[in-house]
Amino acid sequence: EQKKHAQVLLGEIHRQFIEVVRKGRGDRLKETPEMFSGLMWTGTQSIQLGLADDLGTVESVARDVIKAERIVDFTIKENIAERFAKRLRADAAQGMGSLLGAIAWPAIR
Repeated sequence: EQKKHAQVLLGEIHRQFIEVVRKGRGDRLKETPEMFSGLMWTGTQSIQLGLADDLGTVESVARDVIKAERIVDFTIKENIAERFAKRLRADAAQGMGSLLGAIAWPAIR
């Protein structure tokens, strides 16, 4: 029951997505049978298909297209303690993996 409901929702969302892309891109869109299949496209392929106009970043679009005077980055950055803890966990996991590997597969002498 829930799976069927989710599939109906996804189908409707997909239909709306296709409609919005077709309306938004208009004559620039060069539709192919695979275009709305769920496949992913590189930036260059997207331009060739008419899905995008150019390659850029969020900042370049804000600056060049929208003409934003001030760009504020709201990305949450890890503080030094969080970075250190993450590195420590990674090192500990790597050490444990090496230890378990040595126990499971002792060196042949």
